Amino acid sequence: YTFLRKVNFYEKKENKKVLRKIMVSPMIEPTARDVAERLNIEYYTAPEDLPI
Repeated sequence: YTFLRKVNFYEKKENKKVLRKIMVSPMIEPTARDVAERLNIEYYTAPEDLPI
């Protein structure tokens, strides 16, 4: 859950609320996918897949 700790650190350091948590990785294991969904983290396998 390192990613979530980094999000929390950023929010405290910058005093801003993170609106979207996005992870981009060419391969995402099924267990990581489950965790991402549970923690409301968007995940994509390529940067081009990100809706802007």
